[in-house]
Amino acid sequence: MVKYHVNPKTGEPGLCGAQANNCPFGGGDVHYPTKEAARSAYEKTMAAPAFNFKPHLTAISRKTASYPAKNFVGGHLRQLVDSGKPSRLLDYGCGRGTDVEFYRSFGGGEVYGYDPHWAPAEPEGQFNVVAMSYVLNVVESKEKRLEVLKKASASLAPGGEMFVSVRSHSTIEKEAAKNGWTPRGDGYITSLQRGTFQKGLTEEELQQLGAEAGLTDLKLIKHPDALTLSGTKIS
Repeated sequence: MVKYHVNPKTGEPGLCGAQANNCPFGGGDVHYPTKEAARSAYEKTMAAPAFNFKPHLTAISRKTASYPAKNFVGGHLRQLVDSGKPSRLLDYGCGRGTDVEFYRSFGGGEVYGYDPHWAPAEPEGQFNVVAMSYVLNVVESKEKRLEVLKKASASLAPGGEMFVSVRSHSTIEKEAAKNGWTPRGDGYITSLQRGTFQKGLTEEELQQLGAEAGLTDLKLIKHPDALTLSGTKIS
């Protein structure tokens, strides 16, 4: 299918000749069926008011652990604890720390949480489990998402397991349409006043980020409104 994008440096629409999900200007959500549609979307984005990103304000106060924590990361941690193997877990981008407390309830290992706003002490050493839940959704560009993921995966010990969970592209698109969010880059401003942003990821985008961050043996798990990618690191 013919698709058009806009070069953000020139503002000019053009025909995209890149392979699927490998365009330097972004994924399928910034590609359009006609030049006119591409130009219109770009003009709307540029017309949006100046935006001060405050991703920490998307961290909600949870009463219970997140779905990925309870259904994927927790199960892996339980296996480590029950087997008597040493476990050291890092929740990267832990927000207010509800998942951290859930992981600590397992006992038998060390659990740390890191968040640049809520828990800013930099993690030390390496971990055989690294969890990152719904962090990449609030990062405002593909380049910065990869930077964040690479930094988190640098804490993963060889042979360890990383779990990266994101809200799916279809979920965010539905919420954007329902709530009238403002397009911005490859995602949406959810609140101009609060400075919050959301970008839903496709399966291909998440897998590509995992591979580019150096994770191997990638496995994708689909759940109702999100995706979880697990991977390991050889060295």
